[in-house]
This record gives sequence, structure tokens and C-alpha cells, in this order.
Amino acid sequence: MRLQHTVVAGVMVMMATGGVAGVTANRGLEQAAPAQTAAPAGRGAQPGMNMVPQEIPLWEGGAPGALGSADADKPTLTIYRASRRASGTAVVVAPGGGYQNLAMDHEGRQVAAFLNSMGVSAFVLKYRLGPRYHHPIELGDAQRAIRIVRSRAAEWHIAPDRIGIMGFSAGGHLASSASTHADAGKAESADPVDRVQPVGALVPHRVPGAARVERAAAALHQDLVAAFGEEPPAEQADHAGPPVRRPDQDGGRTW
Repeated sequence: MRLQHTVVAGVMVMMATGGVAGVTANRGLEQAAPAQTAAPAGRGAQPGMNMVPQEIPLWEGGAPGALGSADADKPTLTIYRASRRASGTAVVVAPGGGYQNLAMDHEGRQVAAFLNSMGVSAFVLKYRLGPRYHHPIELGDAQRAIRIVRSRAAEWHIAPDRIGIMGFSAGGHLASSASTHADAGKAESADPVDRVQPVGALVPHRVPGAARVERAAAALHQDLVAAFGEEPPAEQADHAGPPVRRPDQDGGRTW
């Protein structure tokens, strides 16, 4: 089993089958832009978005394992599409909150504004929380979010091979879990969305600071190899997901 090159930077993790990238972030991510005229009900959209956000349920007719019909029982995605300089890249954003709350503003809306400013569409995930819900419910919500974005990529003008997931704190844990617990899609499912593989494939987006992050990633990889070896025992690197490919200029390699 090959040791994966995985980056954890600060409180944010960004993972994808087509590459694994970690980005440093702070809680002051704000972008100035014209105010919007509408907002998702109850989500408090604010200035900084390229398009009017739209909130959709992860499942029509109720989520699997739902314990009721209250708002907390209904996982959703709020869509922030990049209309200016859209790159075709999309990122599912999982806010943190210790699996008890969700920081939907500074770890959701503001992050979406930052991504939109680079031409990246953002999909902010409202996943179900404890103590009412427990693993694997949250993981299922994250996987469903990725499946939805991939299945509707053409509709939202997104490249299916440029979809990633990132998160903060508990959301970072959820993002890494979704990236390392993948299936190939549920071929026998009656729901076409469930037939889609729930892990994205993200080509690294060149932004200021990316080179520094990549140097840190390389250093972390070397530290892990030094600690565990190039081929660590399965109990030290148990991983159910596919091998990670990084699309470098040389055509990519499996890490």
C-alpha cells in the first residue's frame, strides 16, 4: 500500500482523487462585491457572491437515516456559482463546529466568496450534527454532496475532473474522511446520483501562496516516509480510497 501525500494545513483540509492539496487559510477571508438581491432561506447570504446563492436538499423526499423533519434533519448544499472568470473548478466546503454546530458564515459563506473571486464555484455543505446524528451519517452527507456536484456538472458548467472538497476543523476531518472512504458509485441504485463516484478529481489551482504550500506538502511527505517508510504496514496506513494522482506537468504520478 502506497503512502499517500496528504496535507493538513492549519484547520483546513482539501482532498481529491485527482490530487491532494492543502491550503493555509485564516478566518478573515472577505471579498468585496455588489450586494445580492436574494438569499437562501435562513442562511443569511451576504455581499461578496458572484451569483445569487441557491440552497438545495441533498435528497428529495428526506435524507436516509433522518430522525425527523426539522431543519436539522435536512442536509443541504448552498450553491455559490462563479460567474466572473469561471474556471470550471468547483469545491464542496464543509464548515467546522465540532460536529455540534456549523460555522456557516466565516467557514462557509466567506470562503465561498474567496473561491468565487478566483473563478471557483463553491458548494457549502450543511451536514447533520451530533448528538442527534453520528458516524457514518455525516460521511454519507459529504459523499452525497460530491455525487450531486459531479452528476450536475454540465448544468453548472463545471468540469467533472475539477471537483474537490475542503473543510475546517470538524469539516476538515469530514473532508479527509470523504476523500479516503470512496466507492466506485452504487451501480445498482435506483437513484442516478448514487451511481456517481463520491470523490472529486481536482487539478491544483495556481493561486498566490500555492508554491509555498506545495513545498510544505513535499516536506510533510518526506517526514511521513522517514517515520513509516515508503511502504508502511497496512495497520499504519489503512485506507479504503483509490490511489492519489497529482496532475503535474510530467503527466501526473501516483503517490
